[in-house]
Amino acid sequence: MTKFVQQKYITSIGLSSLSTRGDKYNFRCPFCGDSKKNQRKKRGWLLWNEPFDTYIFSCHNCGINTNFDKMLEENFIDEYNLYRSETRATRLEKYKGEYKPQVLVIKSKKKVEEKNPLKNPHNLKLFDKPSIFEPIEQHKAGMEYLDGRLLSGLYKDYMVYYGVGKMKHKGVELDFTDMIIVPFVLGDKWYGFQARSIKEKKFLVILPEENQGFKVWNFFNVDLTKPVYVFESIYDAYSSGKENVIAQAGATLSDSVLKLIKPIFCLDNQFQDDTANKESMKYIDKGFNVFVWDNRIKEKDFNSLLVKVGLNNKNKISKLIDNRVYKGLRGTVSLRLPS
Repeated sequence: MTKFVQQKYITSIGLSSLSTRGDKYNFRCPFCGDSKKNQRKKRGWLLWNEPFDTYIFSCHNCGINTNFDKMLEENFIDEYNLYRSETRATRLEKYKGEYKPQVLVIKSKKKVEEKNPLKNPHNLKLFDKPSIFEPIEQHKAGMEYLDGRLLSGLYKDYMVYYGVGKMKHKGVELDFTDMIIVPFVLGDKWYGFQARSIKEKKFLVILPEENQGFKVWNFFNVDLTKPVYVFESIYDAYSSGKENVIAQAGATLSDSVLKLIKPIFCLDNQFQDDTANKESMKYIDKGFNVFVWDNRIKEKDFNSLLVKVGLNNKNKISKLIDNRVYKGLRGTVSLRLPS
């Protein structure tokens, strides 16, 4: 019933250049307007998701991924009101108490460029999203994995995908099946990505050789005029409750990035991880601000801490960071004589 009703609205609301392939719909994206140079390009898709009994919208140009209701509400409000009156109840009512897909909201390209005026430093090699990566909303296992780590907000606020196949990198075929994919983006293009398996201890960071100096997530979405919080992982950055954040993605920051920001280093728990302790001391010796963990906290990183305290206390993690940022002699003493 839901599928029939949604199809009726899909074909009647005036989606630009609409075409069908079976029960798949392709059209120009109503959010970004799609390509301005080629009016024949259409990179908006509506794909049926049987487990959730709804169409899922995704755009391969602007990266927005959301459900049918949200697409209709944001772009065709009159038709949306009619649709809601006709359906009466949400399309997922029969799944009450079970897993439900979340709405993904992507920060616009315009806002990103206003915050960070750098266009393409060091001539980064850019590329489009690989076809083997699909919107994570279409994969229950991937969303449940992130939800289990209290990271549902990650796929609401940023681009997150799910691997469904293999791809060659530097001549080697790599299997990205069942991996959470978080891209490193500049505008609507990728310059690298992180892949983390949900089924085994497998973690990859993929960048073209030309981009190795920018092995960092979210750099082009921060305000360079403000302090930038630097984390070891993407999951930790999002768990911190901070907004102006980047993640090192498995490597220390290069001088190319470091010279452009005012960093506050927020590494893993220095009293649970010797490497984090040594790295923190190194940054303090260089005169940088560093967050020093309270040694009474036994969790190894910020995501583990979030899982323990819960989403309702995420703001407390942010305040913890504010209260324990040190530099110079105070930072050295805090690491050597923990409190």
